[in-house]
Amino acid sequence: ISYDFLKKKFSPSKVILLGSNKYKKKITRKKINNFNILALPSAYEGEASEFIELCYRCLLENKNPEIKIIFRLHPQIDKLNFVKKNSKILDKEHRIKISNKKLINDINLCKFALYRSSSAIIDALQQGLIPIFFNEKKTNFQSDPLWQLKSKIIVKNYFQLFRVLNNKSYQNKRGYSKYINFANNYYKPVNYRKIKSIF
Repeated sequence: ISYDFLKKKFSPSKVILLGSNKYKKKITRKKINNFNILALPSAYEGEASEFIELCYRCLLENKNPEIKIIFRLHPQIDKLNFVKKNSKILDKEHRIKISNKKLINDINLCKFALYRSSSAIIDALQQGLIPIFFNEKKTNFQSDPLWQLKSKIIVKNYFQLFRVLNNKSYQNKRGYSKYINFANNYYKPVNYRKIKSIF
């Protein structure tokens, strides 16, 4: 929950902002003119399996060889074991690449970021990627880090993702500055003076 949201719900005098070590300085990135997707599943292996199945079925429909999906596994998932379990998909579809790079390097190669509950979406958003929320979860519980951002793209299946990639309006569409502004204000720098005053 962002500080700005809390200030709207409670008296500002009752909300203490301590900041976060996840805060990063704003970075300006070059415009990316491709349709590459950065897939950001959470630490749950079941979710990662859902993501790779979604991406695979989407690419079965979309034959564009220029589209690539960079699949970034959460550090808590055993990468070698996941690759072994999904070897059939990865052998058949070479446009899906399991990432071994730093997050910022993956971000710099992509136009979109596919996510559900991973907080890495904030970093992707800050650098200008277009968020796509995969909302196919079979439970009522949702943990969308961008739940306050109502204008994001939402897909529930591979065909809806396929339609997003086929929509050329996303290539040059403007107005994503609100996404970047939202991400830039999501985390605040750590206020060490305030922390010392409390403890």
